Amino acid sequence: MDSNERFYKVVWPHRATVLRAALLLTHRDSEAADITQEALIKAWRKVDHFDGNQGSVQAWLLTILRHCWVDRLRSVARHGDTVSLEGLPEDPPAVCREDELRPSTLDAAAFEQMLERLSDQHLITAIKQLPSDFRWAILLVDVHGYSYEEAATALEVPVGTIRSRLFRARDFLRQRLAAVEA
Repeated sequence: MDSNERFYKVVWPHRATVLRAALLLTHRDSEAADITQEALIKAWRKVDHFDGNQGSVQAWLLTILRHCWVDRLRSVARHGDTVSLEGLPEDPPAVCREDELRPSTLDAAAFEQMLERLSDQHLITAIKQLPSDFRWAILLVDVHGYSYEEAATALEVPVGTIRSRLFRARDFLRQRLAAVEA
């Protein structure tokens, strides 16, 4: 099988996953499309080197996407248009008490009311407000279902770092989504 056939058989079916991941990382559709295209081109160039023993194709593609995203951030930083990833406070202010969200204190009607207030856009907006390291952890583990170990390998960090990022990201999302008013 030549490189093109292998690319279309192995990589091409996962292009939508790569685009969805890029959309969660960026704030613009055009930027997501650009880094998706860049990642797919890099995958096409390296498809003969992917033997399947390195893990799943999706993990391989999302690792390539992450590298493209980091390269883009570095390029933006070099040209003076930097965006601080430190803009998120160390400990976001509490929006509601944790015990207010425990199932034992919510009756069915209150739970339904809470769900009615939330939309996909609320969740997407909250995820986009996360620093990129936290976004990657949420994307890989909670959205794509990777194990902590697989996510750690893809992001080239220790498993403990993934756990920490997920804890802080989930806490931030919980607070943001609890604050959504009707």
